[in-house]
Amino acid sequence: MQPVDNCACLRERGLLARYGVEEFVLLMPQTGITVAVELADTSVPALLLDRWPVKAGVSVPVTICMGVSALRSDVTSLAELLKRADIVLYQAKSNGRN
Repeated sequence: MQPVDNCACLRERGLLARYGVEEFVLLMPQTGITVAVELADTSVPALLLDRWPVKAGVSVPVTICMGVSALRSDVTSLAELLKRADIVLYQAKSNGRN
């Protein structure tokens, strides 16, 4: 994972990292699932534009999907936590994105 600097949405101890080509992971210690889902729900409109400029005169359409997962007693590894978030992410993608 590559850390991403200067993200206004991070809490004091959060970590935002690039996880794949088009995927990012936001780790928020000591944050309950309700607050995490609220953050995801409010972040989509803040991040979403009709098109994002990539260079002078060129822009691309953007959609955003998020998957939220919480660390629970039955989650035994970071890999399992990410797998659960990934499952929800792909459900959001299949439901039309954004």
